[in-house]
Amino acid sequence: MAKVTIVGGGPAGLIVALTLRDAGVDVVVVERSGYTGYRVGEHITPEGVLLLSAFGLGAEALAAGGHRRTHGVRSAWGDGEFARTDYCFHPTGCGFNLLRPAFDVALAEATRQRGATVWTGATLAGARRSGDGWALEVVAGDGGHHCLQADVVVDAGGRRAPFARGQGAIIHVLDHQIAMISFLARGTGVSLPPEDTVLVETAESGWWYFALLGEASAVCMFVTDPDLVRAGAAGRTWSFAAELAKTRHVSPLVAAYDERRQVLVRSARTQLLWPVCGAGWIATGDAAMAFDPLSSGGIAKALRYGPIVGATVLGQLAGDGDAAGRYGARVLDDFKTYLEARMGYYLLEQRWRNAPFWRRRFAALAEPEGV
Repeated sequence: MAKVTIVGGGPAGLIVALTLRDAGVDVVVVERSGYTGYRVGEHITPEGVLLLSAFGLGAEALAAGGHRRTHGVRSAWGDGEFARTDYCFHPTGCGFNLLRPAFDVALAEATRQRGATVWTGATLAGARRSGDGWALEVVAGDGGHHCLQADVVVDAGGRRAPFARGQGAIIHVLDHQIAMISFLARGTGVSLPPEDTVLVETAESGWWYFALLGEASAVCMFVTDPDLVRAGAAGRTWSFAAELAKTRHVSPLVAAYDERRQVLVRSARTQLLWPVCGAGWIATGDAAMAFDPLSSGGIAKALRYGPIVGATVLGQLAGDGDAAGRYGARVLDDFKTYLEARMGYYLLEQRWRNAPFWRRRFAALAEPEGV
């Protein structure tokens, strides 16, 4: 039986695992976390919900898991008033704001039920070529060492692309955006009108995102450039609060919450790994290409690419010499399409065209060198 090891147990890696298990491949997933704590990236579009249905985790399962239905996006983008994008015309009729730890746990359990091995709290400590495959060393959460043999390794390790970079692949970075994120909790004595849409609002130094996650929690995110905020944890917290106070729509919603978590900072840059596959390995999810959060398509992209990556791996295992080339061409085409759409969205906002954040967004994004 063919053996595949997947580095990274987020949605991108787990969907590949599910696809390969359905094809009879022996799969081991190595996930650093224990699926606890904060996991950023909660919105799933109707497209993503439809894709999940193929794996038994569609709208009904998501609703039963406590994830919040959302019926569209309200955006104050280009002027101060809202425009609304409704999901009601999509076959699923809604998207979801996910409780990410719970969602990832459910997806990992579905993967285990299909017969895959999912190790949590584990890291890949070493990899070397062994014949036509790989000899891998994995350190488990308890500190124990395990040796694995794999015919193919899938890098689903997020923006760091740890395995692919170890094989000489290069991350081409097109901007340096960051996302400043605060999770909010509301006390039982505070009421807030239900809001079934995601909210987006632009500002001089970036743009804001607000979404309800459950009955008493929400997430608030500010996307900007790192040089436009103060340095250090205290400086970032101050900048987050100062910029939030300038918003017209987001700040009243945040004010209804009586507890805020610390401000987390995550990379929100646009990047492309190249090459995205090589002899005995392939990258997927954000390891292959990472999008601006404005696309709200990170999870949907991971789900859409799962079967594509699975088919490519099966082609590699069968000796199809063109499988890797076809995959690379697909990734590059999709990345260029994304860049065009991203530029179009940012050009809609002209009120702060001379401000540093927006001026940088308006600058033409060249094709990554070496691709």
